[in-house]
Amino acid sequence: MKNFIKFIFILTITVSMAFFAHWKNSQRLISSFSINFSGIKNNFLNKQMVNKLLKQNNFDRLTLKKDILVLDSIEMIFKNLPEVKNVNVFVYPEGEIGIDIEERKPVLRIINENKSFFLDKDGFEIPYTGNHSPRVPIFFGKLNYKNKNELIIFFNSVYDNKFFENELIEIKYFKGLFVLRLRSFDFEIRWGENKKFENKVFKLEKFCDYISAQNKKNQYSKIDVTINNRIIATHL
Repeated sequence: MKNFIKFIFILTITVSMAFFAHWKNSQRLISSFSINFSGIKNNFLNKQMVNKLLKQNNFDRLTLKKDILVLDSIEMIFKNLPEVKNVNVFVYPEGEIGIDIEERKPVLRIINENKSFFLDKDGFEIPYTGNHSPRVPIFFGKLNYKNKNELIIFFNSVYDNKFFENELIEIKYFKGLFVLRLRSFDFEIRWGENKKFENKVFKLEKFCDYISAQNKKNQYSKIDVTINNRIIATHL
């Protein structure tokens, strides 16, 4: 019986100490926010913008106690931003709040008569604010459900291609066909449907290498790569 009472006493003391430590820890004020950008920084957001959002949503770093801090609420602020792909919010032992943000990577800018915005490779729209303008190809024209899906499929093909990464600057979509322009060449490229990608890129690269070596870069107005094993070049 004595051992049982002793056990209950020790257990009570242990639980009380744990509860007191937890309560004491919860009363500590948040000392600061540690804001980090993971992956490739695309400059849609910066630390000043993040701090402003925290302040606007009443997350005052000097008065906020850990017991009333809802990390999910902070995460939701940033998850609702179209520029953000992933966010992770956590507490360091010393009371600092860590916020890790991964921005979306734009692959294309859409410009039409109504608005301008970016698309990432998954088709998410990122608004153009004027604060930052990434160097990505531009799509001119009206974007609808069909050609948006075609653009996403197309960019999933060109995403890791070094030739297009360096050269592709403009895309048009007309009657189900792609028309492209390159940075270093003046001609328009009739790309056609998004089929036989590797074959078309191979032909186009070889043609560009050839006319560059021959100093004939500015002698063509149109290039057609839609025909198998051939390139049709139209002189100026």
